[in-house]
Amino acid sequence: MESATDDDVRAFLSHLVLDGDVAAATQRQALNALVFFLRTHLDAIRSLFDEDRACGMAGVWLPPPIEHKRPSSGIEWAWQWVFPSRQTAVDPRSGLVRRHHVQDAAFQAAVRAGAQRADIPKRVTPHVLRIPSPPICWPGARTSVPCRSFSGMPTSRPP
Repeated sequence: MESATDDDVRAFLSHLVLDGDVAAATQRQALNALVFFLRTHLDAIRSLFDEDRACGMAGVWLPPPIEHKRPSSGIEWAWQWVFPSRQTAVDPRSGLVRRHHVQDAAFQAAVRAGAQRADIPKRVTPHVLRIPSPPICWPGARTSVPCRSFSGMPTSRPP
């Protein structure tokens, strides 16, 4: 999978969805393709993160209890946005220049544009990126119905 280009992965996913032989929502290959794209995206974001650190830019805003307990958390890679904004902005609370997350509308537009470029003839929104977890699949649930989930992926209860 590492040697595949974006076009190769796109063609493969389109084949799964459009040929009708395979249900896209249940395919491990589709999940692997999303992981491939996410890794590629995170590599690009890591470069942006490194540039921000080199310039001495403030890290992401964190809730006060976390900021108090771990003051350097805001500049750690683990706390950075997965979808950061291209522009920086002045934080109105602190007056520091920070990189915030991308606006919801921009993310939604990017997902729709990606679906159109991949020639997916269905309505696509960011909501399709979630992995459903019906209550019967929660840990500790008693049921005789087998749970269908991706192996190795935890299920979670709603808050």
